[in-house]
Amino acid sequence: MDRALAEELAASYRKFCEWFNAMTELTAKFEDATQGKRLRQMLSTCFVDLEDEIYRELRKEHPDLFVYGDIEQLRDIAWSLWNPLGLSPSQALRNQYDRYLQEASEIVAAGQSQECLERYLADIAKAKLGLKTYSAEMATPAAQAIVKHVKLHLG
Repeated sequence: MDRALAEELAASYRKFCEWFNAMTELTAKFEDATQGKRLRQMLSTCFVDLEDEIYRELRKEHPDLFVYGDIEQLRDIAWSLWNPLGLSPSQALRNQYDRYLQEASEIVAAGQSQECLERYLADIAKAKLGLKTYSAEMATPAAQAIVKHVKLHLG
């Protein structure tokens, strides 16, 4: 995919995420909880379908378009404050956590809470990296630093 189209899709994705979050919050306010739940399921299906069809590949091809902030600074945060595997940050492994940092920056840019980011980082450590005892509290220092960095970047 050419760069110009990738940039347009990335910009549209950010707008879609904002809309998705707003719609999710609105459906939680429905008096009919069943209807709200059904609509949230429909929204989630749409989101996952778009991820699978377009954005997962686009992220691989143009990861820089989906990181909110300076990737090198986010890497420094991950290696110094998160690094759940306890790896040594050699040049060969420097980008080991990039896909998680990309998603973490998107979580913050979408207006989600620091607690949401802490849970995300803990879930990654447990589900993707196999650390059964990793908790959200263990991710607090990294989450705080990521939130601060992304918010500074967004202005």
